[in-house]
Amino acid sequence: MRERQRITARRSELEAPAARLTERLQEVRVEWEELALAELVLNRLAEQAQADAEAVAPVSAKAAGRAVLLIPHRNDAADGDALPCDHRKILAIVREADGPVQARAAGERLGLGLGAPVRGGLEPLRAKMDKPADRGRLQKRPDGRFTARPYPGGAAAPAIVIRQDFPGSRLDACLYRNMISPMARAATTSDVFNAIAEPQRRDILALLRAGERPVTDLARELGMSQPGASKHLRVLREVGLVRVRGAGKQRLYGLDASGLRPVHEWVGGFERFWNESFDRLDTYVQDLKQTQQEE
Repeated sequence: MRERQRITARRSELEAPAARLTERLQEVRVEWEELALAELVLNRLAEQAQADAEAVAPVSAKAAGRAVLLIPHRNDAADGDALPCDHRKILAIVREADGPVQARAAGERLGLGLGAPVRGGLEPLRAKMDKPADRGRLQKRPDGRFTARPYPGGAAAPAIVIRQDFPGSRLDACLYRNMISPMARAATTSDVFNAIAEPQRRDILALLRAGERPVTDLARELGMSQPGASKHLRVLREVGLVRVRGAGKQRLYGLDASGLRPVHEWVGGFERFWNESFDRLDTYVQDLKQTQQEE
């Protein structure tokens, strides 16, 4: 009888710590899920920003004993050796194909392992394939497939090679990077990933979560010019993240979170991983509580 009373008393003592552990577990679970989502989105944005930077970065060299920037002049017949490695591979795959190429087929050629259906799994690859299409190197058909861009007079497409250096020396008389960096850069495609890759656009979305704002308020809050804020808002409207309505003489901009659906669907592909991790955490806590009760 005395042993039973001791066990009952001990169980009563453990009820409060067990409740606190359960509550703490729920808090940790919510915070972990938010951090995992933020990490995935930020990694995707960092990859996109790096690809954009590599596509336009000038090449440094020396001429007449001093450092200069070599910027290849763009023309319609230029080859793709100035593109990032992934884009060059995509161009080669499409040009070698006998007909239109789907994004999934290109992914299999690149060894991305997209055989199993995963929600949003093709979105990053489609974004990479859209870039050469937007810049005239590929053609995107209405059905979403890609073909090689025809060259004038039936000429063959130039081979894609890795050029070691640029012939000759070109002086950069206008350091365009110093002028363009503070300016609003338009999205290269109607892609929400490209739109939110710009930090100032993410700041605008954060401000609009609190409610509708005129462009003058947004520009003042973010310390930018009104034309710059207007350009960012136009990009966000084009991808469906911002809506606008007239209110007297003002135009009020508001958040349209439904435009984030592609990001949500892409992140949703990792839902099973999160659930399995939470299940293991629950099992560990239950084992811990059982051990405490037995003691």
